[in-house]
Amino acid sequence: MTRPSPEELADTTRYHLFLEIKHTELAQEVSKLVRQPSLLTRGFAIVNVLLLIALGLVWIRSQRSLISAGPNLCLGMGLGWIILIPIHERVHYWTHRWLGARDCVIVYDWRRLTAYCAANRFVAGVREFLVIALSPFAAINTSLIVLIAAFGGFRPILWGMLLFHSVACVGDFALAGLAWRHRRRGLMTYDDLAAGVTYFFEENPAQPSASQGFQSAGASST
Repeated sequence: MTRPSPEELADTTRYHLFLEIKHTELAQEVSKLVRQPSLLTRGFAIVNVLLLIALGLVWIRSQRSLISAGPNLCLGMGLGWIILIPIHERVHYWTHRWLGARDCVIVYDWRRLTAYCAANRFVAGVREFLVIALSPFAAINTSLIVLIAAFGGFRPILWGMLLFHSVACVGDFALAGLAWRHRRRGLMTYDDLAAGVTYFFEENPAQPSASQGFQSAGASST
C-alpha cells in the first residue's frame, strides 16, 4: 500500500495530529507512556519478571555465592550498556532501511543517557512501527538466550547482559504500546530531524479509512 507523505498527513480534513514528541524530551515522554497500560506493556513486564525468576532459579541451582557471581552479573550489565546499546540502535537502523527509509540517523545523548534511531520524514503505519520498535528486543534477546543455552550452566555475565538489555527495551515497548492502542484509528507517524520531533497522526473518524487493509494486516501480524 502507498503510504501518505508528511504533506498529506498535514491535511486536517483527513488526519489529525494527536501527539508530538520532542527528541530532547524522549525520556520524559517514555516515562509517561510506560504508565499507560496496553497489551504490549503488560507483556513486557511479565517477560522481565519471568527472566528474573529464571535467573534466580539458575543461580540457586549453580550453588554460586552472591560474592562470587554478583560482580560478574554487574559486569554483564555494564557490558550490556557498552556493547548492546550500539547494536540495539543499529538493529533499529537496518529495520528502518529494510522497510524503505533512506535518511536514517542514530543519536547518542550521553548527558541524558539516551539513544535513539530516527528516519527523516519516513511515514510508518502501525505494522511497520511495531516491527521497527520491537525488532531489537526480539533479535538481541533471542541471540543471548541461544548463547546461554549453548554454553550451559550459570553464565552470570551473559545473564547480566540479557537482563540489562531486556529492561532497557522499556522505551521501545512504551512507544509500541502507544501504536497498539491506536491501531484501529489509522495511526501514522514520522520523524522530522530538522525540527527534532516525532509526530503521531490518526485518521479523522468521519472519513473513510484509507488504511483499513493496512491496519488489519498489522493487527493480524502481531
